[in-house]
Amino acid sequence: MAKAYLVGSGIASLSAAAFLLRDGGFAGSDIVVLEEQGRIGGSLDAAGSPENGYTMRGGRMSGCL
Repeated sequence: MAKAYLVGSGIASLSAAAFLLRDGGFAGSDIVVLEEQGRIGGSLDAAGSPENGYTMRGGRMSGCL
């Protein structure tokens, strides 16, 4: 059986994994996402709390549109 190795856990890899599951007939155990940093999401990671609010690094891209 084929395996998929996705480099980085940004939106592109997470989308690719979703399409592999939905359209490619892959099992989740056949998809490997490799990430160097401590959290997933690439530049679209988010952090915070309901009390203090949330931040998302990817929000900086909205000024480029």
